[in-house]
Amino acid sequence: MKNLLILHLESISQLTLAIHRQHFPNLDRLLSESLRYENYFSSATSTRMVQTHLFHGNDFELDQFATYSDAVAAGNCEHLFAILKAHGYRPGLACLNMYHNQVPAKFSVWPRSISTPFCSADPEAVMAELDRMIDERPFAVFFWNLITHIEHSGVYAHQASSLTHRLQNAYRKADEMIGELLQRLQDKGALADTLIVVYGDHGDDFWGHGFKGGMVHGLEPYANMVWTPLAIWSGGNNGGIDNRLASTIDIRATCLDMLGIEHHDHFPFAGKSLLTNGQSHIYSQNFMANQPDSPQLNIARAIAVYNDTYCLLVSSRGLEMFAYRLDPMNRCNLLHFHELTPDGGLRLLEIPGARSHYLSAIPEGEAISNSISRNFTELRGKLSERIIAKRTYLNEKLPGGQISTWPPDILSRIEKTGWNVFFNVQTSAPTRPSYRLY
Repeated sequence: MKNLLILHLESISQLTLAIHRQHFPNLDRLLSESLRYENYFSSATSTRMVQTHLFHGNDFELDQFATYSDAVAAGNCEHLFAILKAHGYRPGLACLNMYHNQVPAKFSVWPRSISTPFCSADPEAVMAELDRMIDERPFAVFFWNLITHIEHSGVYAHQASSLTHRLQNAYRKADEMIGELLQRLQDKGALADTLIVVYGDHGDDFWGHGFKGGMVHGLEPYANMVWTPLAIWSGGNNGGIDNRLASTIDIRATCLDMLGIEHHDHFPFAGKSLLTNGQSHIYSQNFMANQPDSPQLNIARAIAVYNDTYCLLVSSRGLEMFAYRLDPMNRCNLLHFHELTPDGGLRLLEIPGARSHYLSAIPEGEAISNSISRNFTELRGKLSERIIAKRTYLNEKLPGGQISTWPPDILSRIEKTGWNVFFNVQTSAPTRPSYRLY
């Protein structure tokens, strides 16, 4: 049986990896020999949610909770490593937590019935434990290195001239540990028999979408937060690029398929194996479905749907739509150029004084304008389906009156925060026809 090693890339997005690639030589080499999913989107913007979605293969696991600290997995699908343990694998989790002595990591996504997690602030102690874990064959090991988290990178603050320099030091250390672990597998003759999955949980925003009380992740699921790496290494002979959409919830089924372990999930929203299924769209969220907005942090509970070109995101502020391949930071809400129509579509607005760059890009390109409207209608329908599914799920889980998920009319408003700034308008926005869709 093949071993399984899952490498968690803490706070590493596709953009981070592209800009700082020189600080990841070992990871870069591993990725070059792997099957890379270039259109993988993380199912959430916080580590704990992403890990829960990965292990259980669905993004409903925590939705019934209103408070993040109370959330535990519902068990809609059996934990990946529990399945592997039942098939003779030796499961293990090792975590480098630079503040382990002050703030121990929480492992609620890892039941102690599977194994006891190992956590330390000492990189050498973590590597020694990983060395022990990979001696027990077949093994299934999850390596969570927190040093690339903005807070944990603070251990390099005294020797860094800037925040950028500090994080680059953390990237190098994380990469060194990956390289050392791969070398130990090689030395033990286990590397060729090990399936290696590398995935990112979320990126960091650094206040590009507002101060948010100082938070840099856990924010609304914009592309710069959730467009993260995913790669699978299998002996170094499966290298290439898969451009299909992929989600965190698909990793569990993909691992089981690649390990040759039969599995049957009865939960209707379980992820699918990437070996046999292509996705037309995927979802991502920042909060649990029953978790309210955080006004003090200016963070709204949001859910987004992605296809191969566009992202449609909705929160209590309204709808936002982005062409994320042109606008990976998601700063230009395409709906600012449109109004909603009674039939659920979009109508392009005339914008007085617009220059030829804009006029040739959207209004005069009828096919482009129609594409935006067509994709909006499709993605809005997908969001509606998902919100209804989440609400139905919560109605089954919680007594009446305890559900505070997205309201029914949430898909009927365009987000208008900053509209005047976007168009450089000094007075209030001009009156436009408005429609509410029910």
